[in-house]
Parts: sequence; C-alpha cells; structure tokens
Amino acid sequence: MVNLKQHNFLRQMILKNKLLIAMDRSQMAYELYGRNKMYYQAQRIYKANIEVYNLLQEFLYIAEPKDSKAIINYIFHIEDWVEQFNSSVHILEPRPEDLFVFERLLNSIEYPKDIYKIIKS
Repeated sequence: MVNLKQHNFLRQMILKNKLLIAMDRSQMAYELYGRNKMYYQAQRIYKANIEVYNLLQEFLYIAEPKDSKAIINYIFHIEDWVEQFNSSVHILEPRPEDLFVFERLLNSIEYPKDIYKIIKS
C-alpha cells in the first residue's frame, strides 16, 4: 500500500515528467518556427506554451520553494508571450502561410534559460 508521502512523490514525478515533455514540445515548435517564421508554425508554439503554462500552474505548488521564483518567472514569460501573440493575431489577422514575427515586449520577462535544468532536478 502506498502512503501519503509516496503518493505525493509519485504525483510530483508524474507532473514533472509531463512538464518536461511539454517543454520539449515547445522547444521543438520554436525550432521549427525559426526556419520560416510562418503563422501556422507560431501557432504550434502557442499551443505548446499553453500546455506548459497549465502544467506550470500546478507544478508551482509542489516544487521546491527554492525554485519558486524561476517557475513564476517562466509563468510570467509565457503570459507576456501569449498576450503579445494574441494582440499580434488580432491586429495582423494572418493566414496560416503568412510570415509572423514579433519582438518581445519591452520590459517583459525573458525566457529563464535555466528553467529546464531547475525543473529536471
């Protein structure tokens, strides 16, 4: 029989694994987007980032306290990116094959470069 501590550990490991897979998906989408920068490619990043965002929201509450700031910064980064993406879509009304490029918002949170390593640890 699994006790509560074991159950929580298993839950954390499962969530961590899902999050790492979602982050890999987001990275793959970003790399594919970098080739042509078309709207349909940017949509892959959007969809992957929404999944990462949802998992991060849950992971934040079971992560090590020392990792909270980095995780929150990643959440903020995705929130900023999604807002900018949605705004650009609204203004440009792109078709799937259209070029779709935008710069990071001034003062928005940068992608936390160590986040994958932090979550994996």
